[in-house]
Amino acid sequence: ENRIATCWYSMEDDADKIIKNRISIETGLSYNFQCGEEGKITAEDIEAITIAANRFRNNTIEFVDEPTKMRLISNHFRNFCSRHEDKINILVIDNFFISTGLEETKENDTAKESRVASYIQNLNASLQAQGYKALIIVLDHLKKELFENRISSAYRPLPGMLKGSGRKGQILTQLI
Repeated sequence: ENRIATCWYSMEDDADKIIKNRISIETGLSYNFQCGEEGKITAEDIEAITIAANRFRNNTIEFVDEPTKMRLISNHFRNFCSRHEDKINILVIDNFFISTGLEETKENDTAKESRVASYIQNLNASLQAQGYKALIIVLDHLKKELFENRISSAYRPLPGMLKGSGRKGQILTQLI
């Protein structure tokens, strides 16, 4: 029995690309290869993709693949948890830094991240008080120059490699 329900907010990629990237991780077949842009797909490749896709389909997952405001994400996830109260509910926010409302302000990165952290912390505390089992995961991008210099050499990402300020590390620490 699947005891996990995931609500995935992707501010950039559509659900199809997220699924193909997940399949890529499981099969080793790149996103571009799956799209037919890199070589010919064999019968074995199709079988591997099908097996990975079926594992993905067996999960309770809901995608929202357009930018939105943090307040709306919070309200939606509350409703999501109430629909799946018997499960561990995971909220994934992919690239929260471009959520609408944050881009339009003149705040610096730290102020924006503090506002997001407040929403996430309040949401987490509220859900726990209501007895829900919830986990919030915030994904973000690495700084391009650091990515090229360190990651390409097989170094593990460090907090300073994230775009924005060090506030993101504090958000995660406080949630845990």
